[in-house]
Amino acid sequence: MPTKKIPSPALQVTPAGATLKQLNNEFHEILQIGPTSWEQDLDFSRRSEALATYLSSHQLLPLSERKRAFLAHINWKFRINSDHLAAFYERGAKAGQTFNYHQKCAIQLAFDRCELNVLSNLLSQYGVPEPIVRMLVDHANCANENDTRNHLHSELTAPSKLRKEAGNRDVEFEILKALFASFTWVSLPPKEMHRFYDPAFDEVRYQPSFWNEIQARAPKLFHRDEAVHLLVVAPSWATQFNSLRSLRDALLCRVRDSYQVLNNYGFLLVLIQPTTIKNRDVSWELSADVALFGEKHLEQPLDRAYFRHEKIKAETLAHVQALDPQDTNFELANEGFTYRDCFVLRRKGSEGLEQLLVLQKNHRDETVVPCPTCRSDEVEGN
Repeated sequence: MPTKKIPSPALQVTPAGATLKQLNNEFHEILQIGPTSWEQDLDFSRRSEALATYLSSHQLLPLSERKRAFLAHINWKFRINSDHLAAFYERGAKAGQTFNYHQKCAIQLAFDRCELNVLSNLLSQYGVPEPIVRMLVDHANCANENDTRNHLHSELTAPSKLRKEAGNRDVEFEILKALFASFTWVSLPPKEMHRFYDPAFDEVRYQPSFWNEIQARAPKLFHRDEAVHLLVVAPSWATQFNSLRSLRDALLCRVRDSYQVLNNYGFLLVLIQPTTIKNRDVSWELSADVALFGEKHLEQPLDRAYFRHEKIKAETLAHVQALDPQDTNFELANEGFTYRDCFVLRRKGSEGLEQLLVLQKNHRDETVVPCPTCRSDEVEGN
């Protein structure tokens, strides 16, 4: 009886493996670079395989569409079309035509996708006069596929946008990892990719717009019922208190109470009018007290890696040797308002000066805001 030959497990190719191999081949062919072994980063390799398992059960978008979106991302990431866009906007400005932020985003996308043929309709939608449309479209130019590829090759060889020194890092591999992740991202429509990456994905309440999604997911971040407080320190305050200390205490208590009530990222405006106690103008002292107290009035332990109180303590004691360690509280963090500005004002017909202090509440908020693109909650910070 003939025996059936069973292929060795090492030779079996899973659907996920085939998908990952396909994406890998396409990625290197588009960029025209040699093969890359993702296995040198085991975590990245594992995550790529998990994504490939998901993608293997879907029909990938056509390669031409994925390639165009991927090259557009490279153009945007490295600002390859910056000079072309600058020339475009300069011509528009000379003709009296400017664009707002949202319009510029759409225009840049057309440049980055190398789809200048859509500019005419796009500009017409923005109400740009036809003669200016023709002039801008006729002179528009953008990076082609070879330009994008050549620029990327130069970045792989000599990176120009490092945030910190390369050191012993394999920068080329790090760039390629980021780019491969971007290439896999355009495999499916955004909603289907969000279904994979977003742990809170909900088919029923899904919002294509990240802005609408985050408002539905964390509405407390958008409360603005207490967005601005105005505190006026009038000269009459001096008659209500018998000393600078009592006046200062009352004022700083109101600053503290305002911080507790204000919405996060809201503003406290403190208008200090000429105030005299015992024939002495104390306005500038009150202004300094408000700024210092406002920024430091919360004192509490802070268990965060970036709060290196032990290092600060050691360096401080090394320079201030007369300081008694028993009297210090380096483990406590001082927080409060963020000082934004001070305006010195003079009312018409008045000789005294007023000060308008602008403080903003930026309270630490540990609410996880997902990535605006993939909506994963694996973010390093907000």
